[in-house]
Amino acid sequence: DEYFFEIDLLLGLNSFINKDYKTAEKYFMRLNNLSRRDLIFENFIANTLMAWTKASKNKKDDGLKFFENIPGQYRGLIKIQSIFLKCYFDSDEVQTSYEELIADKDYDFSRYNFFLANYLLFKNNTLEAGNIIEKSRQLNNSNLLIKQTESFILNNQEKKIKNFFNCKNARDSIAELFYIVANLYASERYYSLSNFYLRISLFMNEKFLTNSALLAEN
Repeated sequence: DEYFFEIDLLLGLNSFINKDYKTAEKYFMRLNNLSRRDLIFENFIANTLMAWTKASKNKKDDGLKFFENIPGQYRGLIKIQSIFLKCYFDSDEVQTSYEELIADKDYDFSRYNFFLANYLLFKNNTLEAGNIIEKSRQLNNSNLLIKQTESFILNNQEKKIKNFFNCKNARDSIAELFYIVANLYASERYYSLSNFYLRISLFMNEKFLTNSALLAEN
């Protein structure tokens, strides 16, 4: 009966992986009570995980409602997960939503050129995906993910790009959630917490190999 954020998080994820969504919801709802003590991610992690639990039960509208309960300061993070949820349900506005996200001047969303290209490859639009990555690489030459993606495209290895991430797999989207959390903790120099969340991310999606670079940086 004790409240312990990391324990409830791991138990909830374990239930989610085993498709015991009722139990997962119990643990994720407990996180909202605990996250009030977390000055960086108040209510963000819990409600995002609840959204994905509802989505995994094929309840799109219920899932989207949980994003409404997330404080406004996480606007950029909410946008990312909302796009993934739309992609999960194959909504028509996915590409437009990605383009609007990347064009946002308030945050650096250059990483999501990869996810847009990934989406287009799953839609068999290889030429447009290649153009997006080429343009992004010119603007973000130091971005490891973009450089690796360009290399795959130039060597006709698009399958490797699709292997990194699939929006139809809720685990992949949750992995990206924890990668972002790990990045933000790293930026605040909380390296142990960053590594904790990064290892969760790598466990949820072990195929996204370039994400391991953050572990080396930490």
